[in-house]
Amino acid sequence: RRLNANERRRLKLAPGKLALKVTFIWGPHTRKAGIRVGDIIVRLDGQARDMTIKQLNAHPMLNKAWGDTIPIVLRRKGRELTVRMTFPRRPAD
Repeated sequence: RRLNANERRRLKLAPGKLALKVTFIWGPHTRKAGIRVGDIIVRLDGQARDMTIKQLNAHPMLNKAWGDTIPIVLRRKGRELTVRMTFPRRPAD
């Protein structure tokens, strides 16, 4: 979910920048990347501009191919870390 203005201020995340809180883990590739519930996504594949959940989900589908790997920068417990998520080589049936 998108962080509100108070949450952004508390975490020192600028308005207009990406700040999405992970509320559930979807797909084994997400879990394998090390993304956890409670993480804050602050950069996706080099993109730090604010976006909705739908835009975040659409970005790799529009810009990447099956099997590609993208970097995701997270805020976890006050620290930033980069994980790499690899998409499946083909879509699930």
